[in-house]
Amino acid sequence: MRSKTAFILEKLGEATLEASAMFLAFISAGYGASYSKLEYQKGKIKREIEDLISKLDKKTKARYSKLIYKLKKEGLVKEKNQNKKKFFAITAKGREKLRYLIEK
Repeated sequence: MRSKTAFILEKLGEATLEASAMFLAFISAGYGASYSKLEYQKGKIKREIEDLISKLDKKTKARYSKLIYKLKKEGLVKEKNQNKKKFFAITAKGREKLRYLIEK
């Protein structure tokens, strides 16, 4: 069974928000899409991620917050702020730890 740390790091790695959302928006918007359509798609993808997180119950949110705090303290993730929203990105140290946990 994989650890919670591996799970969170994997999800953070998959969802490095801006880059992945923009890539997915580019793919889903289709060839020749306008800038505004790309921005709309990116916003839609980011909202879907945020909706998933907001649906977690309070207890799960508290566990999530504690785990994020621990991961930040260990230097496995870093917090980024953009447009008054915060998100987390996996660090190089976090990617190394993730590789180790997956190979385990």
